[in-house]
Amino acid sequence: MLPKKEKKDQILLQKSKFFLEEVNELKFSDSPWPIPPTKIYASIDELDKNEKYIMSNFSYSPGLGNLMFQYASLRSFAEDHNANLILPSNTLLRRAFGNFDNKVIFLRPQAIDQYLIKNQKLAKVYNECCKFYSNISLFFEKQSIEILNGYFQSFKYFNDKKEFILKQFKFLPLINDRAHKGLEDAKFKLWDEELNRDPEEQGNDVVVKLPDMFDSEYYFVGIHVRHGLDITMHSRNIRHGHTFASIDFYQNAINYFIKEYHWRKLIFVVAGDDLKWAKKVFSQFFKEKFLYVESGQREIDLATLRLCNATILSTGTFSWWNAYLTNGPTVYYSGWPRLGSELDKLVTKSDYFLPSWISL
Repeated sequence: MLPKKEKKDQILLQKSKFFLEEVNELKFSDSPWPIPPTKIYASIDELDKNEKYIMSNFSYSPGLGNLMFQYASLRSFAEDHNANLILPSNTLLRRAFGNFDNKVIFLRPQAIDQYLIKNQKLAKVYNECCKFYSNISLFFEKQSIEILNGYFQSFKYFNDKKEFILKQFKFLPLINDRAHKGLEDAKFKLWDEELNRDPEEQGNDVVVKLPDMFDSEYYFVGIHVRHGLDITMHSRNIRHGHTFASIDFYQNAINYFIKEYHWRKLIFVVAGDDLKWAKKVFSQFFKEKFLYVESGQREIDLATLRLCNATILSTGTFSWWNAYLTNGPTVYYSGWPRLGSELDKLVTKSDYFLPSWISL
């Protein structure tokens, strides 16, 4: 017997909690994925004086999407100049990714802070968050360390090295495994529902046998919903120009994929900061199936969304990287930032959104 409709179309990936603990190096005190050990320098004096380095203030904004933009852009600059990129050893990037190459140097955050304060007059600062600066010149004065501060949130800084950057953002194995398992388990459950099979009768270790004419392939559309208090109730963010995607946008975006991919078996994979709101909004699509990723961890959310075929991009850099890592058809919310706001003056949309992405 099929489950009730509301349970049939809403599949949950369960939450697992872990906590971050910093000792001599970043690690988890209660985690299924330990952070890989790496060499950490204690001071600037330990660095090779014959090498070139790029340093930045990575405390501009600690969000994972913001850090990924900073890393991708600065790593691209370093590659262009045969330089090393210095990262604070406690960066949250290490919590998600584990494929940093040998041109990435980890330095104690205290040493970075001291150097940045001492040499703040030498820093090159680019305050407009989402604009491509085409005239950034580095290492012309033969200094060994170049300080670059800014958000650098434009694909134009690194898109010419896309494959190289994507390899840098390789998720830690257990994060990746959990994301794959979540979608695989959901797929098997959907097969059982479509074929009216009892999963208990199938067993755990049997080969799944499907009818010859059964279409077993699903087309996953990732949706990152940003509707939490930081964007809906935070007065400073609202005044600055941050917006959240409207209900109309989600309706139009979902209908776009239903129309354009009507021959595919669509599954909408939803992650975000307000899934209760998302479930209420998406419940109107009675015929569609939604998978809600309730991992409780942004790294697993992003790793799961990356496995999708296409993306519905709401707002924010986390959602942006969901689309970029997925590298498939993408529609995005055109109402960000709020027209005429301070943030609107800092954003050049043609520098921020890829030309192949569709504005709705």
